[in-house]
Amino acid sequence: MPMKEWLLGTACLLTAAAYFDPAQGSTLTFTNTGNFLDTYGVNPIGNGTEIGTSGYYTGGTYDSIFAWVQPSGPPSGSGASQPSSDGTTVTATQGTHTVTLPYNNSTAFPNQFYKNVAVGLTGQWTVTANNASTSPTSGSALTPALAVSTTALANTAVAITGSTLVPTISWTIPTGTTIPSGSVLKESVYLFAQAAQGSGALYSSGELAPGTTSVSLSASQLTPGQVYTVSIQSDIVNQATGAVEARTRQFTGYVAASATPITAPTYLPTVTPTASPSGGPSYQFNNPVSQGIPVLIDPLVATGFIYATGATDPNFASVLLPNIGNSIPYQVFTWNGTAFVFDTNLAANTLLDFGSGGVSKFEVLGIDPSLALDPNNATDFVTQLTFTSSGNFTGTMTPITTAVPELSTWAMMLLGFAGLGFMAYRRKNKVALA
Repeated sequence: MPMKEWLLGTACLLTAAAYFDPAQGSTLTFTNTGNFLDTYGVNPIGNGTEIGTSGYYTGGTYDSIFAWVQPSGPPSGSGASQPSSDGTTVTATQGTHTVTLPYNNSTAFPNQFYKNVAVGLTGQWTVTANNASTSPTSGSALTPALAVSTTALANTAVAITGSTLVPTISWTIPTGTTIPSGSVLKESVYLFAQAAQGSGALYSSGELAPGTTSVSLSASQLTPGQVYTVSIQSDIVNQATGAVEARTRQFTGYVAASATPITAPTYLPTVTPTASPSGGPSYQFNNPVSQGIPVLIDPLVATGFIYATGATDPNFASVLLPNIGNSIPYQVFTWNGTAFVFDTNLAANTLLDFGSGGVSKFEVLGIDPSLALDPNNATDFVTQLTFTSSGNFTGTMTPITTAVPELSTWAMMLLGFAGLGFMAYRRKNKVALA
């Protein structure tokens, strides 16, 4: 082959190789860096240590270091730590301390490298990216220093209205968070799909205007029958630089996407940081209640449940349990201060008044787990409660199980459990109350 033709062919091959390799000949670019206190609660997406056999993971407070770097490959959607498909690696150094920032991109956080480390160092981190296929092959940027020593208080009364397929998510911002001068509190909403450990966010509302307490999602953002967890994120943001200075993340239990209308707010619980005696989670509420006004709690399948109020909550005044096809009555036990004692056998759709003063804790047994209660239909287990006075219900519901279900089973059965205030919809789908 003549030399001219050989050179021309070689040039074409090199050009094609550069075209098919996105990193070839590109420049390392930092689009954002961050360094802030990050406090997050128990979550179903795989950060922290698993709680018992629940598939939920402990939270904590960390120094969160991140950098958004290109090229790093298209969003994977999983959010799991993995090598960058474009070969980029990133480290962060402060003094003698160097940490590797794994590639953790997702749809909501493209091109992201980040790591949570123990709180200790408060200065800036030098973030360095390397990629043998770029020109130059390395680059660096500085993160902000840790400027805020406390994170925002977690939101309360997280609720869904509309439907779980086209929902409006709302919440209450508690008072008491210290906001430094020159900073502002901003909220964001994220959705995570039923989770393997380390799954990434599928949807982000982005930072909402200060004071915003609700966001509406479209049907294109959720899939019918898929189960999600909702995360409400509270950021303390420096108004001059736009940098996040501190973050609080909370996660609800799973919610199944369905077009069935919700005619009253459905309040979503968080998960307690310790395992129940059955090895699974307990669910924590923080929602307002009014004296004598029924609220409905719809739990996941189990052989029984323990209901308990918080330390300063009003007592339970009454309970009514649904007709789910049990062959025997429910057995109700009340707490006498040291142990549960038998109270009564209770038929379905029969109101049990706990008497003057109510009770702070009671147990229900006799639920047949073979009935396979499903949150996507109208035969799921609904508990109607009333309270002795108005206030906040910050209590818990703990399932009693004979065999702990797999994670996917927990997830698919938690939509209704989340519900407080779901009364109008449930009355349409249940046998008339006695």
